[in-house]
Amino acid sequence: MSMKIIDVSEHQGTINWDAVKGHIDGAVIRCGYGDDTKSQDDVQWARNCSECERLGIPYGAYLYSYCNSEAHLKSEIAHIKRMLSGRHLSLPFYIDIEDPGLSFSTFKADYFIRMGEAVEAAGYWFGVYANLNWFNNCIGGKLDRFTKWCAAYGTNNGQPQTRPNIGEDIWQYCSVGSVQGISGNVDMNLCYRDFPKEIKGSSTGSSSLKPAPLQVRPEASQTYTVKSGDTLSGIAAKYNTTYQKLAQINGISNPDLIYPGQVLIIR
Repeated sequence: MSMKIIDVSEHQGTINWDAVKGHIDGAVIRCGYGDDTKSQDDVQWARNCSECERLGIPYGAYLYSYCNSEAHLKSEIAHIKRMLSGRHLSLPFYIDIEDPGLSFSTFKADYFIRMGEAVEAAGYWFGVYANLNWFNNCIGGKLDRFTKWCAAYGTNNGQPQTRPNIGEDIWQYCSVGSVQGISGNVDMNLCYRDFPKEIKGSSTGSSSLKPAPLQVRPEASQTYTVKSGDTLSGIAAKYNTTYQKLAQINGISNPDLIYPGQVLIIR
């Protein structure tokens, strides 16, 4: 059983949450992006939260991150705490790791571990959002103590296609969804945990708050580590699949660009 979740920001404009309510099970709302300045607050944050609270819609939050230095780390933690103050989330708070400034070479997991610890100390569950390529080829298992939210669209036709199966609790399966009460496209997600129940049962506010451990799922994918001289088509042939399928599953935009040590998910 999964929950139908949307994630929204000021880009969705003024949402008619009364109309939305009957069509979703929850929402993840952007509180802002980057450093702790009001100019980087999401202008619809307060209204979106208040409407979800009024209507009893479970909601979580996220911040789009630029964190690649100690200064950014401290400022983003301050931004998160300011925006979450007085809010009672029933879904986790997620940090959105996708900005071009956060390259594979400059990514430091320690920044996000410390950010997560600060958010947990404030009484909230912390999670990591990224696309499949980031999780497979940069983040790896470095942030596995936190809940995962993974974006993997396939052809992005509005329907769930191939689930990532990397231990994610939320799968963002498209960016072109449609929900009554929202004008234009909205990101659609499937959530595989009953976060409202789990979070309600936690000792919120305690500095020792930790997400419940991820369960090992029997359908977890087989993986293959790329070796020198490998090609995507050659790997596909070994596993009786196609290079196009492997490229789609692993978020590879150029099938000619794979490298030794890269871990590929195999179906």
